[in-house]
Amino acid sequence: MGLKRWKWTWTVLFMAFASFALVFADDRTDAAEPAGIRTVIDSKTLLLNDGSMWVLIGDRYVLAKDLDLTDVAGSAYSGFALTRDGALAKYAIGAPGLVEGQTGVAQIAEGFWLKKDGTVWTEKGKMKGLQDVLRIAAKDKHFAALTKDGQVLFISANYGVLKKLGQIDDAESVVSIQTTDDRVALLYRSGEVVVYEGANFDDNGKIIPVRVTDDATSIQYAGPKSVLLVVRQDGTVWTTGPYSDRFKLTTQVQGLSDIVKTAGATDADNFFAMNRSGDWFKVFDGEPSAFQAPVVSRLSAAISNAAPAKGDKLTVSVQLGYTNGSLLKAAPGEAAIVVEKPYLLKPQPDGSFVAAGVGETAITVSSGSATKTLQVVIGYPGSLTYAQLTNGTVYLPAKSVLQALGGVFTAREGGYEGDVGAKSVQFKVGSKSAQIDGVSINLKAAPFMSAGVVYVPSDLLSLAFGVLTQWNATWQQADLSFGKAKLTVVSKQTAALVKKAAQGSLAKYIGKTYWVNHYNEWSRFAKVTVTDVVPDGSGYFKISFKTASGQTWTSYSMPTGFIPTIFSDDYYFLTFDPYKKYKWSNATWQAIKAGNVTMGMTKDQVRLSWGSPSGKSTTKTSAGQVIETWVYRNFDTVAFVDGKAILIIE
Repeated sequence: MGLKRWKWTWTVLFMAFASFALVFADDRTDAAEPAGIRTVIDSKTLLLNDGSMWVLIGDRYVLAKDLDLTDVAGSAYSGFALTRDGALAKYAIGAPGLVEGQTGVAQIAEGFWLKKDGTVWTEKGKMKGLQDVLRIAAKDKHFAALTKDGQVLFISANYGVLKKLGQIDDAESVVSIQTTDDRVALLYRSGEVVVYEGANFDDNGKIIPVRVTDDATSIQYAGPKSVLLVVRQDGTVWTTGPYSDRFKLTTQVQGLSDIVKTAGATDADNFFAMNRSGDWFKVFDGEPSAFQAPVVSRLSAAISNAAPAKGDKLTVSVQLGYTNGSLLKAAPGEAAIVVEKPYLLKPQPDGSFVAAGVGETAITVSSGSATKTLQVVIGYPGSLTYAQLTNGTVYLPAKSVLQALGGVFTAREGGYEGDVGAKSVQFKVGSKSAQIDGVSINLKAAPFMSAGVVYVPSDLLSLAFGVLTQWNATWQQADLSFGKAKLTVVSKQTAALVKKAAQGSLAKYIGKTYWVNHYNEWSRFAKVTVTDVVPDGSGYFKISFKTASGQTWTSYSMPTGFIPTIFSDDYYFLTFDPYKKYKWSNATWQAIKAGNVTMGMTKDQVRLSWGSPSGKSTTKTSAGQVIETWVYRNFDTVAFVDGKAILIIE
């Protein structure tokens, strides 16, 4: 593989709204393997090695990911969890949340937690009478503790009284303590298991410790019969027997081997076990079967903008469907995103992408066996300048086109080089000889330079980068395409052609002269000539005027249909010079310009001052005199007799 290809092919690991990890596609890195199980509460409530926890929220299970948990104790519905930095968290039909003020925690049990200072706590507060505690255990509200000086303590859920069941010499050698109804089991580092039972005492009332085995690696009390599950050093799992054999390992669980610990036991026939490889098994009614954390079985993915323009920002959202029925937003590392042409879409630190070039590409999202491919078509926001058609050859500005494609353009060794993705082209001005990825080719025409811009024949870009070019004679422009992606390079003639087409019938107003009446607060009765009707790019137009003194006035943007209106309605513009048509006094003209109507004004004077009325009416007096009344929309009223204003109501 050539160096060029390594420059543009990579895999982007999805870091949902956080960050991306980039690797080369030929060294593809898929999404991380599903996290292994650390411990199990039940088949759907379990703690994973990566510190996340599957937990019940309402009637559905979700993956709580933000606390970095190392242990969990409780039931499917409620309990405590411990963070890596020793903070206490609680879950209760919801995701775990930190318990305020509870830090420095060393161990958790069902309803209890042990702090590093040796104190034991419950939700009611610090437990009295317990100090310098080394290890704790709890089950079904029974509680046991081992102190640093070797006291084996027990509190029954039935009586709530602290009892000392025994005394040992080396508390530090105990690696695990378990409890059930009136019993406390200790597992020593040596593998020895010793059980203290409140009802097992000698004639002097002293509790007799009983050694169960000396080759254990894990112990757990299970179920209503208080059976002790013991994982032995040979990897087998055994259980103690009925009451008379409660201190003896009587039964081996069949089908399990190389086991190192058990968890989530409800009774001797129903529990979970982990082997040395980290694989878990579920024992149901005495029959073991493979058990694993929920895995992704399906995914859905969406892109915020499948048709962006170069420079636009877009995001990919991913939801993962798990085998336990949950549908969750992908967490960092849980889904891989592969960009087919990463030079077109560049990842950002916040997890988004920026469209970096015009073209088509695909984004493939995968997790496990689930995959989804999204198509992206990137366009250009506007057009490039300037294309040329000379002797039948279309020439394009090399630098701007290559950069628009997401590539680079550089001067090198007396010539030029352009790179787009894995492809590279080298050429010189004035030479028909060029190279594509080091292979020589002959062009139909030679590149040239004009006004500091390097132009190349379109066939060079076609051969090197697959750019299809068509010359649009109507608009005198080059239309470039890459599948559905488009790019336009206009010529120097294009703008005038587009403008002329956009103007259409509006061009007839250019060169005509008008006199301002009421428009844009301009000087009334000023003489203006239309010099241009300019499209503003939004479908609206602005009109340019030149005044008698040579100034340029520009209208506000207006739709096509409004332009004929303002030129045909004398409220806005007059088609005649009012000063020449009407020989009135300066006082009258000043009143009209100010929008005033005074007694004795003629109808023409009132019309110029206030405009045409909304309604007219006439009445005749008993003496035969005719009164004409004009009413405006604001209810201003003027009455005329013999063509002169005799009544003004404002």
